[in-house]
Amino acid sequence: VILQKAARRADVTRIDGLVVRAGTATPLPAVQLRIQGTPVTTTDESGAFSKELSPGHQELTFDAPGYEPLTERLALPHRGEWSGAMVRLRNRRDLANDLMLEAFAPRIPREDWGACTNRELFSKARERGTGSVELLTLVDAVEALVYAQAPPGAEDLARIQELARASRPRSVDVGRTDSL
Repeated sequence: VILQKAARRADVTRIDGLVVRAGTATPLPAVQLRIQGTPVTTTDESGAFSKELSPGHQELTFDAPGYEPLTERLALPHRGEWSGAMVRLRNRRDLANDLMLEAFAPRIPREDWGACTNRELFSKARERGTGSVELLTLVDAVEALVYAQAPPGAEDLARIQELARASRPRSVDVGRTDSL
C-alpha cells in the first residue's frame, strides 16, 4: 500500500483510494474491502473505494479472486494517510510464474532467458544437464494455473510453492537427469 501524504488533520475517519494490479497499475474493479463489524465495500469499475469508518483501530482486508489478499491495520482518526491511498494487489498467476522463473535462475543465467517460453527455458536447462523431472512438473503446473479459466486460489499458489521447493537443484550434480 502506498499512502499518500495529504493534509495533516487529526480528525479524518474516511478512507479512500484506488486498488490496482501490482506491476501494471491496472485498476481492479469488484475488489472486496472487508472491515470487521461493517458491511463489505466493493471497488467500482475504476478500482476506486471510499468508506467512512468509526474511530478506533481497524483491520482492512482487500480481496479479489486470483489475487493475494492484503491486510492493513490503521488507527482512526488518521491524518490523511488513507486519503488517496494506492493499494497494489499481487496476481497469483504472476506470483506462480515468478516462482517458476526463480527455479530456473540457478540453471540458466538470466541474460540467456531472452524471449523464451517456460518450455524453451526447460529445454535449455535440459541441454545443460540441469533439467529435472521436478522442474518439468513445476513448468506443467504453472502452465495449467496460468492458462486455467478460473482464477487461482491460495491452495493453487501453495502447490506451486511446494513444487518450486522440490525442483531446487541438488548441491551435487545440480539435479542432472539423463532420462529427460
